[in-house]
Amino acid sequence: MKVFFQKLFSKIIYRIRPEDFPRLLALLSYLPVFYRERNESIITINTHDQSGGASKIAYQIANNSRNFFQSSFFVGIKKRKEAWIYALPAMRENALTSVLNHHEKEGGWLDFSKLGALQLRKNNLFKKASIVHFHNLHGYYFSYALLPVLGKGKKVVWTLHDDHAITGHCSFTMQCARWKVGCGSCPSLEVYPAIQKDTTKELLYWKKKWINQLNPIIVSPSQWLADRVKLSYPNLTDIRVINNGIDTDIFVPGDKNQLREELHLPKDKFLVLFVAEFSTDNPFKGGEIVREVIRKTTNESICFITIGAEHKSVHPHHLEFPYISDERELAKLYAACDVLFYPTNADNFPLVVLEAMACGLPVIASAIAGIPEIIQDNKNGFLVEGYSEVSKYENVLQHVFELRDTPKFLEIMHKSRETVLEKYSLSLMLENYQALYRSLLNSK
Repeated sequence: MKVFFQKLFSKIIYRIRPEDFPRLLALLSYLPVFYRERNESIITINTHDQSGGASKIAYQIANNSRNFFQSSFFVGIKKRKEAWIYALPAMRENALTSVLNHHEKEGGWLDFSKLGALQLRKNNLFKKASIVHFHNLHGYYFSYALLPVLGKGKKVVWTLHDDHAITGHCSFTMQCARWKVGCGSCPSLEVYPAIQKDTTKELLYWKKKWINQLNPIIVSPSQWLADRVKLSYPNLTDIRVINNGIDTDIFVPGDKNQLREELHLPKDKFLVLFVAEFSTDNPFKGGEIVREVIRKTTNESICFITIGAEHKSVHPHHLEFPYISDERELAKLYAACDVLFYPTNADNFPLVVLEAMACGLPVIASAIAGIPEIIQDNKNGFLVEGYSEVSKYENVLQHVFELRDTPKFLEIMHKSRETVLEKYSLSLMLENYQALYRSLLNSK
């Protein structure tokens, strides 16, 4: 009898057409809620607990919250060993998941079949939680269809670290403006998270439907992204800005000569630093621009230091380091260099810029996303128009090199750290999130 019903179920499931897929998932929002009495507890959900800037911010907020509330962290990929961090459950393999996975891959439905987090509804920590705090939801682990389901009966906060909530599939729109008209005819299907079929118009339609149904408090680290969200979601009632922050007790200036000796760096060179995951192979962070500037630079007084690579450079004035996970070691490298070169193509409110500035390191960066909210050109750093030709970055770098021994350069170094201390410290960011949590817990 059991085998008979399994076969019958399979036949019914496999009759589902790809175009019916999101409508089927929409039925999830009608599931009833059986939550127990809640207390002052918070559930945080993110792709990772360790990798990348969003994970660092999510972990810091959740970990700090444990000083005031019961706080648990659920992630798609768990690396840390703390007992209060949990890996989100995955869906068990059966006829339904087989069909969902097929439609997701062949039908271009991105992560719609990733329904494992639905099992949180049975988790006692989740049942008791008053607040659910979402961070990154892309990363092949979570379905947007679950937003109204997991948010039902909860206070919901969602911190956006990139553009994914306002696009059909891209994490960063870069120069594409099709998100403003609902996507469709996507010119960049290969951009992470990539899709094989252009369903971006339908994906964004359903994403907006579920997000509007959830009606979360949206938090953006930058005013730039907050404004884009307001344009995409005019019906959302609470969109606010809480800037990212970094630990100004770890990221501090230091004695350059002493640090260069410790790190085996040349003392007689103007050291230009570039930091990005995958180093110059990272197209989002302007890796190709960095490679070209290194290739074309003939000034023997300049040495480029890049972090994040697994290979060694063959250029005589270029030193490559592997990824540095220890913040204190990374801070030493920042403080040992003369300028951070960051010609990024895709960003929001980058931690690498804040970390460098906190170490007294002037930054040359693309004037995109939230970066102009941090850097005032020629006052606490240097800006280059976004998506510029390599020659413009070369000119600014040469200008900064010529400033290196002047009072103006020392003033910019000082103002770099002063800016972070005043506006972008970790303690200030955490205070703002705790105030948000308190206001939600005290509201009816």
